[in-house]
Amino acid sequence: LAAGFQTVTGGLAGYNNATQQVTLAANQAGVADLVLTVKSSTVTLRFLDGSDPVAQVPMSLTGPASRTVTTNAQGNATAVLAPGTYHVKVDYNVTVDGTLVRYLADQDFTVPSGGAAMTVVVNRSN
Repeated sequence: LAAGFQTVTGGLAGYNNATQQVTLAANQAGVADLVLTVKSSTVTLRFLDGSDPVAQVPMSLTGPASRTVTTNAQGNATAVLAPGTYHVKVDYNVTVDGTLVRYLADQDFTVPSGGAAMTVVVNRSN
């Protein structure tokens, strides 16, 4: 490579690419320390009561990242999560046609390395 500023980019399957600029002297080796970060995955969590999707259900996620997501009209909620093992918990009360309905669920799931999108179906347990 020519002496002067050079841009070095590196990557590895399952990781985001990293780029760094290095200065090279004529006829000398250079070193670039690239920090690769693990790719996250877009996870769709689908809450079902039997075979029926349920809207407006808050779901608490714990694991390498913790957050709460709420289902949309199709019973889906989306989270971008790093690889690892997660736990989703639902404990939600709502009044439907004058009757109190309690939605409960506890489920573990694993987000694999690589960044691929995935869907997790969470079924009402009561």
